[in-house]
Amino acid sequence: MRGRIEAIAVTVGCLIGIFFLAKWISGDDGTTKIDPKLQPLVEEWITTMESSGMSDARERLGKVHQIKLASIETLSGAEPLGVTTIDGDVIKINERILSRDLMKNTLFHELGHALFSLDHTIEGIMNCSQDIDGPYPINDPDKLKQYINQCLASR
Repeated sequence: MRGRIEAIAVTVGCLIGIFFLAKWISGDDGTTKIDPKLQPLVEEWITTMESSGMSDARERLGKVHQIKLASIETLSGAEPLGVTTIDGDVIKINERILSRDLMKNTLFHELGHALFSLDHTIEGIMNCSQDIDGPYPINDPDKLKQYINQCLASR
């Protein structure tokens, strides 16, 4: 019996060691890695959400491991503005976006998916077919409030 307990303890110890080794190799220190070009927009999202009553906005952001600019293309050849992995741990914003407002709208949209499991809507920030030439819902105070209320309600 004692030998069996020791074997289980060694196995558990090895599994814990492998877990921490993998974290060390991957460089995952528990913080969100954010592309420097997106950092000001992420901070703006945090400020917006905190000023709207979501005191844990920065903490919630920790669920996302990486937010980056990237080339995005689907199998059909479409080029979406942004994508979020199924588990919400990586957000990619299309690196070809030149407009700050469109980039901000896309970031807020993808954070809605990643952190609050928000679905697409017919209009507003969570609309899945944004006009790249604007106007952008992020600049409409009513649509921004709608988005914030969606996020607050899904907590």
